[in-house]
Amino acid sequence: MGEMSTIPGLNQIQFEGFCGFYWNRGLT
Repeated sequence: MGEMSTIPGLNQIQFEGFCGFYWNRGLT
């Protein structure tokens, strides 16, 4: 995950996308 920290913008997008994907799979 250290690589994602290199790009704050990409890190935020991947973080939100990952959380959304995880939440969707967990809730549904």
